[in-house]
Amino acid sequence: MDRGAGANATIAMTTHSLHSGETPAEQVDAIAARLNAAPRPKRTIDAAGMLSPAEWERLDTCMEELGPDAVLDRLSPLFAAWQEKYDGLLALLQRHGYETLLPTDLPPCGVRCCVLYHDVHAWDVLAAMALTRVNRARDVRSTFFLNWDFSLFDVPLRPSYRVFRHLAGRHVEVGMHTGIFSSWLRFVVFGGDERRFDEWARDDESVDREIVAILDDSATGPVGRHSLSDVLEGMHAHLADKLAAFRQVFPLVRAINHHGDEVARRLALTNPHIPDALKRQLAASSSEFYTPERLRALGLEANLWNVHLGHAGSVRFPEGKNRRTYFQNLDALLAEGKPVYIINHPNNFFFGNIVYDVDFVRRLQGT
Repeated sequence: MDRGAGANATIAMTTHSLHSGETPAEQVDAIAARLNAAPRPKRTIDAAGMLSPAEWERLDTCMEELGPDAVLDRLSPLFAAWQEKYDGLLALLQRHGYETLLPTDLPPCGVRCCVLYHDVHAWDVLAAMALTRVNRARDVRSTFFLNWDFSLFDVPLRPSYRVFRHLAGRHVEVGMHTGIFSSWLRFVVFGGDERRFDEWARDDESVDREIVAILDDSATGPVGRHSLSDVLEGMHAHLADKLAAFRQVFPLVRAINHHGDEVARRLALTNPHIPDALKRQLAASSSEFYTPERLRALGLEANLWNVHLGHAGSVRFPEGKNRRTYFQNLDALLAEGKPVYIINHPNNFFFGNIVYDVDFVRRLQGT
C-alpha cells in the first residue's frame, strides 16, 4: 500500500471550517459533533483521516486553553464504548491481583505483574486518548508508544500525536514506536520515495535477497550495496535524528518499541532465508541493535522487546491470536499468575475485529 498516497486521501476526507469567532469550547464541541455523526471508516487506515491536521492542531491548542480534562469531557460520548472495553481488560488484571508496570520499571519482577503497552498509529490516537482516562480512574500505568515519523504517512499527522503532551503523566508514559531499519530504508535509502519503497518491499524474495546482500561487498542493489557497518551506523544516526525531533515534544521519552511492518516481518527469526545473526542485528524486535551502550548513547533506558526477552518466565498476550475470545483467554492466562506483556492497538476498541466480551467480565465480577 502506498501510505503516502493514503495519508493524502484520508486527510482529504475531512475538511472542517475552524471559525475564528468560535470559543475553544465551541470548536471542540463542533469537532465532537462531527466525529459522532461521521460514518464508520471502511478501512482501519481511514480512521487516521477522521480529523484533519488543522483540527488536531485546534484540539491541541484547546487542551492548552481549556485543559485536557475539559476537552476529553466534550469527547466523552464518543469514547464511552471504547472505554468500557478497555476497563474490562483492567478489571481482569485487578481481579487477579496484577500490578501494572512500565518497561523502565524492570529488572523483572516476580509473578502477577503486567507490562501493558499500546502501539499508537495515527489511526489509533482518538481511541488512545480515551484510554488515558480509564488508566487514571483505575490508577493504572501503561506506556503509549507513538508511531512518530516512521514513514511519510505519519509526517503530516504529527499534530495528532502532539495531543499526548497534555496527557502524559503518572498514568500515561509516552514512548516511541518505530522500526528503525524500515524507517532508515524509507527516508534514507529510498530518499523518502514511498512509492518506490513500496514497490521494492512488495516482493518478499527480492527483499530477502537484498538484505542478505548486505553481507556481500560486491552487491550493487539499493540496499545490498551498503555494508553491515554502514547500515548499523545509518540506523543509529537516523534514529538519533528522529528521537531529537520527538523530544522537542516529548522530552522525557525513555523507552522504544518496534513496529512490525512488511520489512520487519521478513526479519522474523522464523524466516529461513536470512541468516539469524543478520536478523538479530537489523530486526527491531529480538534485536542486538539495541545494546545497553547504544541505548545510553541515544538517551534511552529500554527497548521493550529486549526487556521481555530478558524477563524469565514472562509471556506475551497478543491480540490477533486471541481475537475471538479475548477476555476469556486473558482471564485463563492471568489465573496462572505468570508475568505478562499485553500489547494493545487502541483502535481495536473502535474498529478492529477483536471480540471484547464485556458481559463475560461483568459475570465474573457479579455485576
